[in-house]
Amino acid sequence: MLPGRVVWRDADSCDVQVGDRRDRVSLLMSPEVEVGDWVLVNAGTVARRLDAEQAAAMRLAFAQVYGPAQ
Repeated sequence: MLPGRVVWRDADSCDVQVGDRRDRVSLLMSPEVEVGDWVLVNAGTVARRLDAEQAAAMRLAFAQVYGPAQ
């Protein structure tokens, strides 16, 4: 699970951008998510909202192990 940024949303779904990839995911478990929020996605659903510091720390850790997100 890489942190991604919400770039679009409607009533029950949103688009999450991770690197060059953009996926439409469900907001069923996290209806409070807004455009601009950092989130973790699991099985096509926003599992958790992150603050900017959490997202940056996770992205840095993943980049150190796996390289930059594509």
